[in-house]
Amino acid sequence: SLLAVAGWDGTTTSPSALTAGSAYGNNGGNITIGGGSGNVAVGSKTGTTTLAADDLVLSAINGYAQVGYHGGGSGAIIVNATGDVTLNGGAGTAYFAQIGDGGYQVSGSNNGTVSVLANGNVTLHAGSGQEAYAQIGNGGAESNSNSAGYTNTGAVTVHGNAIALNAGSGNASYSQIGDGGYKSGQSLNGAATVGGDIVIAAVSGVTLTGSAADAYAQIGNGGDFINTGGANGSSGTIGGNITVAVSSPAVAENAVVEVAGTGANSYVQIGNGGNGENTTGSGNTVTFNISGNITVNDLTLTGSNTGSDGYAQVGNGDGAHSGTGNVAGNIAISQGTVFDLTPGTASGTSTGIQNATGTGSVSGTVSGYTATNTAPTSDPTTAGSVSTIIQNNTTPTSFTYTATSTTPISGPSSDFTAGGSVSSAPTPLEKLAGEAEDEDTPSDGVANSVGNSLNGNGKSRTVSKTIIPGVLDEIMTLTPTHPHGVPPADEDYSSWGNEALWRW
Repeated sequence: SLLAVAGWDGTTTSPSALTAGSAYGNNGGNITIGGGSGNVAVGSKTGTTTLAADDLVLSAINGYAQVGYHGGGSGAIIVNATGDVTLNGGAGTAYFAQIGDGGYQVSGSNNGTVSVLANGNVTLHAGSGQEAYAQIGNGGAESNSNSAGYTNTGAVTVHGNAIALNAGSGNASYSQIGDGGYKSGQSLNGAATVGGDIVIAAVSGVTLTGSAADAYAQIGNGGDFINTGGANGSSGTIGGNITVAVSSPAVAENAVVEVAGTGANSYVQIGNGGNGENTTGSGNTVTFNISGNITVNDLTLTGSNTGSDGYAQVGNGDGAHSGTGNVAGNIAISQGTVFDLTPGTASGTSTGIQNATGTGSVSGTVSGYTATNTAPTSDPTTAGSVSTIIQNNTTPTSFTYTATSTTPISGPSSDFTAGGSVSSAPTPLEKLAGEAEDEDTPSDGVANSVGNSLNGNGKSRTVSKTIIPGVLDEIMTLTPTHPHGVPPADEDYSSWGNEALWRW
């Protein structure tokens, strides 16, 4: 085991008491990892690594800076700070900052728990170098490449005042709390297990901000293109329950804020999985399962206007619908929560509170949330900036569908996209969306339809549509309380990255 204490009180000698009470962090006693010449890793392969100080700073100026074993390790990591915990990625390739076992392009399984408890702020700043990531969790960019099978598990706990995950300006300079990482497990030829429960507790707020190409921000296990290029027969799981709680936000909807970046694949997500997860080569068959329950309170989600697949999501899987895997898990949004959803205008930049996949099945429940707008606009050209119609159920709203595409969907899409032929007569919303020949429906008909649906007077309907001939068909049964998107008039899907309207 390894123990480092800064700001010692001068009297406490018991190892167990050195990281409790006022025994550490006195007189501005800080610990800095990195900042000098070369790479620095402080950790134990099998024992516990404990650091206690006022501020802890990981500074990847001249190489990587890591608290944890550089490679495959099983030791637990404990960080206690009376002040701030800051991780700064650097300007060079793979100048990463990480609290966790693993590292850039290392091999080996990891299963130690990671705990970061701070009275101040916890900030992850990825760098300007390529793959100069910042991460709290096991794994790392391109770790376990070409593996015959690996395990990256370990529960992750982070407490702080404000918790911020900022992706960097370098390509694939991501910011993540959770196990995995960019292209972790690529070219897998075996079985992989990634996951562990994640608990985030903040006082004032949690923010996730994307940036450059593949510079994503994520609270969850997985990562951008995790297990990509798997060989035929490869399999695995990505899972773990996720809780994100903010006790005293200054503004309700800013308790949790996700803003996608400007580059391609600069998504932001609270959930397990990630963009392009588990994709495989042509003709190969792989089996992956992504799961975990998610609990979060007030939030704001904003998709990218310039970077394709820069989605903003609360849910498991892949909001750009380009990944592979069966996705499950329940999403609970605290009752009375306020949220604001603003989809992007680039392709694949939807915003949503939902599980999603490209190829595979999706199931789970979404319960208890309230949007900032109580009715949709009757003008499809402005609906892209309108939040979802209110959904404040006291019981969960179930959703389930099966995606059959074998190639990534290039256009914007949603789990709840519907259109084409239905078993009942077209509603005013369908006429507005171009699903019926009658285009003379007045706007008050739309209002009546929305009102009826919110009152539970709608009927269950079976919906089917060919999205991409010969590639993607969608079939679903919609209940009166089943939210789903309606594309704008005369289009199969919207041009601004999310559906124009919602209905039940």
